Amino acid sequence: METPLAIGIVGAGNMGKVYSQVISETGLRFRAKVAAVCDTAAERAQQLAGPDAASYDNLEAMLDSEKLDLVYLATPDHLHRKPFEAIMAAGVPCLVEKPLAA
Repeated sequence: METPLAIGIVGAGNMGKVYSQVISETGLRFRAKVAAVCDTAAERAQQLAGPDAASYDNLEAMLDSEKLDLVYLATPDHLHRKPFEAIMAAGVPCLVEKPLAA
């Protein structure tokens, strides 16, 4: 069996929860897993990460500590730019909600 893609989620609000559910509750769960969740509210990150993923309140720490195949950027529109630039600088592919930046 192929190793599932390690996915990071940035933003543990409504859309972060949706992405996490899609990965864990659909056929994607055989091809991908939520490996890490980052949110500036550490409690929310921990809650969404659950027992099977790491949680962070600092994006750079997550990018330095985890071997991620992909990051879903699920922050509010006006907060896309800085995390997107950090993810790109780390060389990790990123899916960003639209708009890319406000």
